[in-house]
Amino acid sequence: MLEVIKDFPDAQQPELKHAADTWRLPYWDWGVKKPSYDGTPDDYDVPQLIRLETVQIRSPPLDKNSEKKARKWVKNPLYTFRMPNGQPMSAAGVKYKNYWWLDDNNKPIPGSPFTDVGKDWSLI
Repeated sequence: MLEVIKDFPDAQQPELKHAADTWRLPYWDWGVKKPSYDGTPDDYDVPQLIRLETVQIRSPPLDKNSEKKARKWVKNPLYTFRMPNGQPMSAAGVKYKNYWWLDDNNKPIPGSPFTDVGKDWSLI
């Protein structure tokens, strides 16, 4: 964040520096039902920001002397994560287990409700 602040007009830099200094990683409790506020039953949900493939962000203006706040659309880094060079997460030592009914190789455990699914469950 701090690296790009110098590319913004001088008048905007204090505001951006403050935003960078006070930025916090977004957090939500996905295990708690969220109120619907529209009369429908409460339900589990994630913030809309997580569900958007692209988001609009502030960007430096083409002319640094411009006071206009520029914006651009970018791929949302909270929507999905891709390892560098398209490597699987396992290349970085991350082991992934989908659900309780899968073994350490992400295959259905015999006797579990999904034994006969016949699908390769490995996501990595």
